[in-house]
Amino acid sequence: MVLWHATWYIDKDKVKEYTKLASDELIPFWMKQKGMKEFRAYRFAGTTKVLILIEFDSTENWGKAMDNYNKSGLPEKFVMYTNHLEYTLYQNSPVIPEPLKPK
Repeated sequence: MVLWHATWYIDKDKVKEYTKLASDELIPFWMKQKGMKEFRAYRFAGTTKVLILIEFDSTENWGKAMDNYNKSGLPEKFVMYTNHLEYTLYQNSPVIPEPLKPK
């Protein structure tokens, strides 16, 4: 499995437009991608900074999803309302390959 960690800022003057794009197009797009297992989103308190965590079953399916995204026309829309995009792709830890849960 791989975890895609991405952050960005929503333009403070375009929050309403961004929210519509995210609800109507971005989230549905990612939810339909092959191998997508979980999608979480957070907002840093008091800011327009967004954090998303999307888990895929494999690096290969993440790569295909990114290719689909790049061909979808969504990146051109996304950049109209956001800035400072950063992302990192994590693979499972060899020490803790599965989530630990309290007993």
